Amino acid sequence: MVTHASTMNKISLIPTEMLAEINDFIDFLLSRKGITTKSYINDAEQGMSVYLDNLNEYEELLVQGKIKW
Repeated sequence: MVTHASTMNKISLIPTEMLAEINDFIDFLLSRKGITTKSYINDAEQGMSVYLDNLNEYEELLVQGKIKW
């Protein structure tokens, strides 16, 4: 049986460049059941989410030594 924790762990392993596709797929699956998520997230929150993703990616590159401060 698939658990919430197992699924969330797999999602956390997905590369950043694939997250938009995964997000769209999740929205598709939810919409099949009549559940919508986009109506609950305003544009500012979406923009902040993109900013946070970019910041996390930048910090990871710093830690890996691939870029310098």
